[in-house]
Amino acid sequence: MDDAGTAPQWPPAAAEARAVPRLGACFVLLFLLWVLLLLVGRGLPGLRETLGPSPWPFRGAVAITTAVVALLAGKARRTLYWTLTSLPFSIALLCAFLVTTILGTLVLQGAAPEEYVRRYGTAVAPLLLGLGLDDPFHTFWFRGLLGLLTVTLLLVGTRRAVWRPPLWGHMVSHLGVVAVLVGGAIGNIAGYRGFIDIHEGEVVDELDVTQGGRRTGEKRPLGFELRLDDFEIERYGAEFRVYAYEPKGDSLRMFRSWAPSELSEWTSAVKGGAQFRVSQVWPDYFVTQELRTVAPGAGRPVLELTIDPGPGKRQVRLFDGVQGRDTIALDGDDRTLRFAWVAPNAEELEHGGPRPERRVLEYATGDDPPRQIEIQEGLSYSLAEETFHLTVRRYLPDFVINEAREKVSRSDVPNNPALLVAVTHSGHGEAEKPEERWLFAKNPDFDRQQDRHTGDLRLVFRHFPAQAPPERELVVVGGTRELLRLERGRLVERGPLDEGLRSETPGIASWRVVESALEHGLPGTRSQEWLHPAVEIELREGERISSDVVIAGHTRPFWLPDQSALISFEQKPNDVKDYRSHVSVLENGVEQRKVTIEVNAPLAQAGLHLYQTSYREEDPTYSGLQVVRDPGFSLVFVGFTMMSLGLAYIYYVRPRLLRKGIV
Repeated sequence: MDDAGTAPQWPPAAAEARAVPRLGACFVLLFLLWVLLLLVGRGLPGLRETLGPSPWPFRGAVAITTAVVALLAGKARRTLYWTLTSLPFSIALLCAFLVTTILGTLVLQGAAPEEYVRRYGTAVAPLLLGLGLDDPFHTFWFRGLLGLLTVTLLLVGTRRAVWRPPLWGHMVSHLGVVAVLVGGAIGNIAGYRGFIDIHEGEVVDELDVTQGGRRTGEKRPLGFELRLDDFEIERYGAEFRVYAYEPKGDSLRMFRSWAPSELSEWTSAVKGGAQFRVSQVWPDYFVTQELRTVAPGAGRPVLELTIDPGPGKRQVRLFDGVQGRDTIALDGDDRTLRFAWVAPNAEELEHGGPRPERRVLEYATGDDPPRQIEIQEGLSYSLAEETFHLTVRRYLPDFVINEAREKVSRSDVPNNPALLVAVTHSGHGEAEKPEERWLFAKNPDFDRQQDRHTGDLRLVFRHFPAQAPPERELVVVGGTRELLRLERGRLVERGPLDEGLRSETPGIASWRVVESALEHGLPGTRSQEWLHPAVEIELREGERISSDVVIAGHTRPFWLPDQSALISFEQKPNDVKDYRSHVSVLENGVEQRKVTIEVNAPLAQAGLHLYQTSYREEDPTYSGLQVVRDPGFSLVFVGFTMMSLGLAYIYYVRPRLLRKGIV
């Protein structure tokens, strides 16, 4: 190669190639060096006791290892030189750093010795602690390997004569790597971390040294005085937000929240592929039930009334056969108005018997309107066109859980009617285990709070106790358009509906009878005030999109289909948005400057960086500050800058200079 030529290329010349060791030999040499560093740094606690009661076995082990390395260096200086600057040795050295990094990631760091014994056992824990794997990046042997890498880089630069103009980029890059390593070593050796506990009005001038996140009990001076003038916690307003929680062991951790307006586009919460978005927001949510006429038999007969008692009109709908929705009390009157499609049977009119107790199960799937069936204990039913099969297993009129954690009835009075049902999905085969669900007449939303696997089947249990016939009652018979006047269940008078309703009920302004109709809910908002907020959340799985309305404070959070996150819509007025410390820096009691320390905005003073890290809910005057001293940080920054400039020279500047014949 001439004087102006480029750097030697791999593989080297024949004479040099004979001096380059094999990869296995490089690993052996590196292992011996590591053992030497480990012994010199005394990184293996109890080694002296293991080798003998006197210090001589320990010193002998160090001497033997040192002699072996020195012998190799003395007998084969040229071979050692080519080894340290060879590609195989670089691979071995990089593998050592890679293994150290992996172990430092997998092994618990900075914990107490008993924690290692509990987690790894009595056989492995002493080995981990002895090798310093509880904090490998601060061990003597790791610093020695960093020094070896620095020497290797310098020797490579010397061997390749990187000071020549064609190799300036390599020289700057190599020096940049050396600067990073030296800066890191300085930070490891001369740097430290600590913590400051401080309250408003308090002045501190020292810190508690920490190692691996734990306090060591050592105190160090700050080099200045710090006074906490005021600690401020900024919280989110009392607003409703969408929250995402991720599973952490046996609990959930909230990791992100959004205002509903921030979720107008599809969002992927965490790892999985499921996406969601907020498609509708209702600050004051309510549902308007729109009446839709359907084919006979597909719905129920309905009587729709407009009642005008004076100040304002109101709409009322009565449904045939739906107890609780087939009767209203007339305003300003002691009579009731009941709607029936056919006239009450003769036995009821003759004897005036009570209306019997009814247990009704209301069910719906998807967007279908709810349907009702009367049920009895011990019987089975097919629902949703035989998609689901339901068995009524138990009925408890007054549900309670006793001291033995048994579900029993406290009395025969229906104070808390409950129903235990078992549901199976017909599409899952006969081997599927029935899913049991408790339904409560007084808490119809409880079914939404149970983990279910039977599709989107929604169930509501409605209980109607036996009722004595009212004293005076009007019955609208829609099928024949008649009006019956009853007293204590007995027929007193019957006549045409149009004439009778006008004369008997002057408060009813208008009415209409629909043979078959269904109610369809239309969501909306009464106002723009956040009084009863709700959002519609859409979920996307591939090409399939589903949606659900989530009402704040009323609807249970739901999992995304891939189980990656739990989504809720709630109000958390105490959520912390930011917290900051307003401090004064003092020297000899004299104020030098005022600074605000907050998350991601540290205070730099006297070679230290003070970070805002903690607060206490129970003590609003307390602030926790982490202190970091890293004297090698500037050198590391310079090193990365040099590496960037060197690479830019190699790949962009040098080719252009070569084309122009400048270098």
